[in-house]
Amino acid sequence: MVQSMSAGASYSVPSGGTSITGWSIQAGPADQGTAALEVWRPTAIATDYQLVGVSSPQTLIPGALINVDLSASPIPVNSGDLIGLHVEGSALSCATITGNGSADVISFGFGPTPAVGGTETLGQNGWALELDVTATVNVTDVPNPVPTTAKQCKGGGWQHQTDTAGNSFKNQGDCVSFVATQGANLAG
Repeated sequence: MVQSMSAGASYSVPSGGTSITGWSIQAGPADQGTAALEVWRPTAIATDYQLVGVSSPQTLIPGALINVDLSASPIPVNSGDLIGLHVEGSALSCATITGNGSADVISFGFGPTPAVGGTETLGQNGWALELDVTATVNVTDVPNPVPTTAKQCKGGGWQHQTDTAGNSFKNQGDCVSFVATQGANLAG
């Protein structure tokens, strides 16, 4: 699962993000099984994502907050990568109903998770949901450039650009829209 859209909390690696050094999940009272943090990179195809990294599975303890330290083996990331979860077992509380309709979207698939570097179509949408996961991202002070032409957004260029507020673009169209409106349509 990946949080492909969110009206509230950001699930996108911010500008200057270089690695994820920790993550946490709040298990619900009946949750059982395992959960692992996944990091997905959007591709030029809206429903296809490349798996950037995955943590080791953590056993869910009903009602417990699970904190995972990845500082010894951080997951390398780029600005605009999205955090998600791989859940096995019964983890009904891994997402919260927000009531925000199509503003909060979880995209998921039912096939086997690809190896790191592989892609998967995550087109089964869960509407009005936000994942109950947080991540600690190491951020450098080097800002990404702001695009001035649509050409800079193409061929994956949007992944290395930000709007004037420093927000990462969610996809190529988001970046092109920013340029076409001369910065009026901020990322997101």
